[in-house]
Amino acid sequence: MPTPTGRPPIGRHRHGRPASRTPHHEWDMPQKARAAHLDFLEPAWLVLYGPYHRRFYAIARTPAVTEPLIEATTPEELRTLIRQAEAPFSAAAPPGHHAATATGHEQHGGRWPRS
Repeated sequence: MPTPTGRPPIGRHRHGRPASRTPHHEWDMPQKARAAHLDFLEPAWLVLYGPYHRRFYAIARTPAVTEPLIEATTPEELRTLIRQAEAPFSAAAPPGHHAATATGHEQHGGRWPRS
C-alpha cells in the first residue's frame, strides 16, 4: 500500500500498525568498564571513553598539570600520559637548583594557553 507521499513504506512503520521499537545496543562495554576503573584509580582526573572515536580521554580536575586534556588509544597509554602531565609538578627539584615559582597555568593569568 503506498504512503501519502506515494512512495512504498520503508523502515519499521506501516500504515495502520503500531511502530515497533528498534533494539538498543551498547557499544564498547569492555572499554567503558576499563575507563571507569581508571577513573576510580586516578582521582585527580576524569577518565572517559568515547565510542565514536574509540579513544580514552582524561580531563584534569586540578590546574597543576601541563596538559589539562589527554587522549590515547589504550588505558595503559593514557595512564603513561597522565604521569607525564603530572611529572613537572610532582618531581622534586635536583639539589642545588631552585624550583620555578610559577606554573605555566599561573603565568597565563589562571587561564590555559591556547594551542
